[in-house]
Amino acid sequence: MLKSPIHDLVLFFDLEWVPDARGAMRLFELADDTTEVEAMQRLWEHCPQYNAETNPRPFLKYMFSRVVSIAFLSRKMVFRDGEKTVEFSLNSLPKLPFAEEDVDEAAIIDRFLYILGDRCPQLVGYNSAESDLQVLIQRGMINEVHAPDFCKRPNKPWEGPDYFDSRNSEAHLDILKRFSGGAMSDTNAYAGVNDAPAIPEIARPRNSQASVGAKPITR
Repeated sequence: MLKSPIHDLVLFFDLEWVPDARGAMRLFELADDTTEVEAMQRLWEHCPQYNAETNPRPFLKYMFSRVVSIAFLSRKMVFRDGEKTVEFSLNSLPKLPFAEEDVDEAAIIDRFLYILGDRCPQLVGYNSAESDLQVLIQRGMINEVHAPDFCKRPNKPWEGPDYFDSRNSEAHLDILKRFSGGAMSDTNAYAGVNDAPAIPEIARPRNSQASVGAKPITR
């Protein structure tokens, strides 16, 4: 159950990231002709949990990963013919269709953090407090992304939205934490889903209009 009304703008978001092959090239001083796969392999082998037989691709720290895309479904309130209704639009960074050279990690992170700081949407993600948001922060720092509006935090939880405090602020709703009581377990995460009326209300309003790419959020 949510304590505050659903925001006029809600973003259901998800990040995709891969091992940072370019970073591995610099870190291990690999030869220029080293392939991406070979560079990624060096990162995995460098991980303490690496085992060629039982764990050939261990989890890498976020700083060793590179953001390649951010997808987000926006839910926003609009007026049509004098009536308040809900409009959905599907967005992605980079925008589709895109060429391989358009995948600029710094630009992707910069644009998304700008949207958050400028529009102040309510964020909804899955395990986003411990993964997606942490990736954004760490990779944003590595890419020297400047996002002052996104980084603003209230002095006290009740004085304003706080994306960094998913426990006390509803500006960022981590579904995994909400449904599992904070436990990192997919099994626990789905317990009580039918008892949470706020989530269906966000996802399936009575008067809604869904579209893909219709009036996307732009900078």
